[in-house]
Amino acid sequence: MISAPRTKKTSQQIARVRGRTFIVQDKVKAAYQKTAVEQLSAQLAEVRQHGVFATFDAPVQVSATFYRDKNLGDLVGYMQMIADCLEKAGVVVNDRLIQSWDGTRFTKDAANPRTELEVTAL
Repeated sequence: MISAPRTKKTSQQIARVRGRTFIVQDKVKAAYQKTAVEQLSAQLAEVRQHGVFATFDAPVQVSATFYRDKNLGDLVGYMQMIADCLEKAGVVVNDRLIQSWDGTRFTKDAANPRTELEVTAL
């Protein structure tokens, strides 16, 4: 089960490894992304079994509803996180193909935080 939606923007930390500095996600955001990618990949595999879906390699529209546990973060950060997850899961070849976020919004549902997505070809 995916935990409450997380934003990408405010989740970065500075890490130093062997004298080099890197920007990395904090552990909570990284765990959310890992779980989201796993769930998206599983759903993609299930749909592919029916032979009706291939990875999007042309412009798409994403409509997302973020049911947050708390009224924190900004919508752009949430969209960036989902775009990264869609790319990592193989739903889209590159998140630059997302040309529209029409209908995307967030709301609060502390009892059942989640993200609902619809991806359609343009």
